[in-house]
Amino acid sequence: MTSHALKFILILGLLWVNQGLPSGDAGAAAPRRPYQIGVLTTSWGPTPWVAGLRDGLLALGYHEGSQFEIGVRFTQGNLAALPVAARELVQFGVDLIFADSDHAAKAAQLATTHIPIVFMGVGDPVGMGLIQSFARPGGNLTGVTTLNLELAAKRLELFRELVPGLR
Repeated sequence: MTSHALKFILILGLLWVNQGLPSGDAGAAAPRRPYQIGVLTTSWGPTPWVAGLRDGLLALGYHEGSQFEIGVRFTQGNLAALPVAARELVQFGVDLIFADSDHAAKAAQLATTHIPIVFMGVGDPVGMGLIQSFARPGGNLTGVTTLNLELAAKRLELFRELVPGLR
């Protein structure tokens, strides 16, 4: 995923939460606690997506610790642990959940209907029931899809054009 796509996801999700992160301008309302971003992942440790999330926020001028905090729930490949980890994030009171896979997004969806969920890398969010449609996602989920299902046929078509007689 490009840094521009990740920044788009971040901006979209953070604007969804109370109209974005506090700007830190003088004269603003009383300081708010840092936005709590919960990350749900099946990985064993920090992923490029989590690093990109943090780096993207820093590049946009936000300050870790004073404006945002990231808490990651690693399930170390255990898909059955995702629902428990998602409920922990909800009970902790995160402002936004960032899910980095199909399974993580589904677990987050089952854990809350109120907290915004931003997913990435989901193959078929409509088919999984995460969103109603690409035009009108509905609910509390949004994100970026890989469109693998829609692109598979087009890729085969291109291969056939490039290599006549391909079977």
